[in-house]
Amino acid sequence: LFIAGYYPEGALIVDQAKKIGLDVPKFGADGFDNADYIKLAGDAADGLYLTAPFLAETAGPDAKKFVDTFKTRFGRDVDWMSANAYDAAGMLADAIAKVGADRAKIRDYLAGINTADKGYKGVTGVNYFDENGDCLKPAFVKMVKNNAFGPAPKQMD
Repeated sequence: LFIAGYYPEGALIVDQAKKIGLDVPKFGADGFDNADYIKLAGDAADGLYLTAPFLAETAGPDAKKFVDTFKTRFGRDVDWMSANAYDAAGMLADAIAKVGADRAKIRDYLAGINTADKGYKGVTGVNYFDENGDCLKPAFVKMVKNNAFGPAPKQMD
């Protein structure tokens, strides 16, 4: 069962699927990567697979520190949106430190981060942009097991 949507709707769908006895694999996208999904879905949350551009368990030591600090400060696990926002703020701070506060210079500096070797090394990995300005990131596969997000047993290459 592929559920295209966000965690509030997804939680309702997996709960209803469980209630009617629909015992099939369940898949969602990054819109499920939120601790509230597990709260809303209850025991129906387990077994969901989802994709996300950040997997704390495979990230480096800087990411581990960020994840721990985030949880201490906000009382919840970090999701991919928070990790990406942290890296985006870091990229912007780095750009301002290098070229000043002029908006055009900042834009040009960021547009020049267009290959992995020029990329900004953040908690989500190396961040860089394609010719359309899209950030290029791998997708990781997570799953919900025992009411917690974690890496799926197998990742895609």
